[in-house]
Amino acid sequence: MQRVPGFEVAGVVHFAAEAQRFCQRRAVDVILLDFYLPDTHGLYLPKPFAFAEMRDTLERYAQFRQCVPRSGEVFGQVDVDDIWHRLRSIGHLTLPKGMSGETLRAITEALIAAPGGLSAAEAAHAIGVSRVTARDYLKYLADKGLAQRGLRHGHVGRPEVRFYPAQSSRGPKSR
Repeated sequence: MQRVPGFEVAGVVHFAAEAQRFCQRRAVDVILLDFYLPDTHGLYLPKPFAFAEMRDTLERYAQFRQCVPRSGEVFGQVDVDDIWHRLRSIGHLTLPKGMSGETLRAITEALIAAPGGLSAAEAAHAIGVSRVTARDYLKYLADKGLAQRGLRHGHVGRPEVRFYPAQSSRGPKSR
């Protein structure tokens, strides 16, 4: 993980109990566990996997983490499943004819970087495509549940459609 910008190995342990003690002493954002450990099991990338797959997954996690409004803590398997689905979905979407993964990635990054959401015109300007192209990609993300649509009423006339990173449907949770 030293080869993925923004990530560093905080520690290596060989038992789940060691991992729990380690996390009590030091805050970590991601834990990679082997599925079968001597004292329990963990969720991990299906093996065998190439470094590129791990790097891509970590990069998608970093994008996802930027749009998570809560502390990032999970409160059960449903949260883990939701996060896992979102991590895998951007990199494994089957795009409609005429859409490119590179443009989708650029639109997604612009959306995540815009705290107040984006209109199609703003997204187009941010990544250098037409407004119609940006709108099509934003609508695609919304249709796949990776973005949300909202209306902003401003000047007299039609309201502006804005897109925001999708949030968990369950919303923030407390302990």
